[in-house]
Amino acid sequence: MTAEGDRTRIRLEEVLDDIRTLEGSIPASLTVEQAIGNLETTLEAYDRHEFDGSDGSVRSGGGPR
Repeated sequence: MTAEGDRTRIRLEEVLDDIRTLEGSIPASLTVEQAIGNLETTLEAYDRHEFDGSDGSVRSGGGPR
């Protein structure tokens, strides 16, 4: 993974942490569960793919280029 990919993953984790913090401070009638679920799914997908960084393309499965 490239340095850019690392920054993207770090930012996704920061946003997820921010939303989890927000969840604890909003009224019970409001929810951010769907946003949390979407971010967790995005991070899981991100971890399954490799970014080669040259043209923004994504490779799945970690096989040969």
